[in-house]
Amino acid sequence: MGTNAVVQVAKHLISGATEPDNSGMTPHFKHIGIVGAGAMGRGIAQIAAQAGSTVLLFDAAPHAVQTAVASLHAQWQSLTAKQRITDSDAALFASPSMRPATYSNWPTAHW
Repeated sequence: MGTNAVVQVAKHLISGATEPDNSGMTPHFKHIGIVGAGAMGRGIAQIAAQAGSTVLLFDAAPHAVQTAVASLHAQWQSLTAKQRITDSDAALFASPSMRPATYSNWPTAHW
């Protein structure tokens, strides 16, 4: 299954959208809080951001969040270079929808 297909499946699962192209979908969760910026947390953050949720990413090691966000931005640029997502998609995913969480902004997340 190609990356574009994975993005489409993730959008469908998160949004419950029934449209084949998922255009104009609305995510179930406006904000998603993820604890842990390792491989699994980063993967969940990627799918949630691609589905349109604002992702609050927290890790006990502050540099881990910065590393995860940088890795996701690089992943989206790689997918753009392979023409699996558009430049506008990559810019949208990397916008303020993905941000480090602190205890002060954590309460905005929906569990």
